Amino acid sequence: MKMPLDFSPIIRLIDENNSFAITTHVNPDGDALGSEIGLAEWLLSIGKNVRIINCSSTPYNYKFLDVQNPIIEHFDEKNGADPFTEADLIFVLDVNDAGRTRSLGPFLQKSSKPIAVIDHHLNPKPFATEYYIDENACSTGELIVRLIEEARVALGGTISRKAAIALYAAIMTDTGSFKFPRTTSAIFR
Repeated sequence: MKMPLDFSPIIRLIDENNSFAITTHVNPDGDALGSEIGLAEWLLSIGKNVRIINCSSTPYNYKFLDVQNPIIEHFDEKNGADPFTEADLIFVLDVNDAGRTRSLGPFLQKSSKPIAVIDHHLNPKPFATEYYIDENACSTGELIVRLIEEARVALGGTISRKAAIALYAAIMTDTGSFKFPRTTSAIFR
């Protein structure tokens, strides 16, 4: 049984801030990338500034998610500059251990900015200020959809075609094409 997450603190943080950075784990999969793009597109629709910064390049089979108006940046660790300095809030999606973000991990661990983890994996490691974890969720994409649905009541915004495709890919890949045990009728809807 899925327990409702209280997204109200993160919705308040979204409302109060203007600049966001989003990242995920090394070698991102469909859930990670789809969740990042889905959240970023919605944030853009409510007038926020957003950067997606990943330590790994987008795998070839997921490049179609970010063709039109590309938003995903590959972090250049040779540069050495903190990629999160311009962000008011950092989202870490589909991973709950800063070490799994590889070269971005040290910046996350020493950041004074609020960090919100949205994830569906077990055993989070302490590094963030906010955790939104539902281990019963089929994917992080599902959690992003739930967050957006709840936040749209207060903040508005739209789910663009690009966001919808990305969120579908997130849910589809982490449910094994809607076959894994956590797939429910609500997920199909």
